[in-house]
Amino acid sequence: MRRRRILVVEDESSAATALVLHLRGQGYTTLGPASTAEEALSLALSENPDLILMDVGLSGPMDGVETAWAIRAQTGVGIIFMTALPAQIVSSRIWGLKALGLIEKPFDLDDITDLIDRLP
Repeated sequence: MRRRRILVVEDESSAATALVLHLRGQGYTTLGPASTAEEALSLALSENPDLILMDVGLSGPMDGVETAWAIRAQTGVGIIFMTALPAQIVSSRIWGLKALGLIEKPFDLDDITDLIDRLP
């Protein structure tokens, strides 16, 4: 199984910490966490991650979907979205991004790694 370098983009620090610790415990290399669109964009371009876990509800001038569009305009990195919003609301906004997944919060951390492990 190929271990990926994963950029975690989550503005809630306790959720970001839990996600990073879980991923590292599963053998993944984590980048970030980034808590703003600017940090996410900078890390995505400078660190060239294999995958991004993107919180839809980032605070600030750009949310996670807008941030993902900006990243995808410059790189082809795959993105899995995490959201507390109903999936049908988010699905229409991420449609053209060819997202690798959409996980609704709250989720079990093992659900994230199960999804990552199923990716090609």
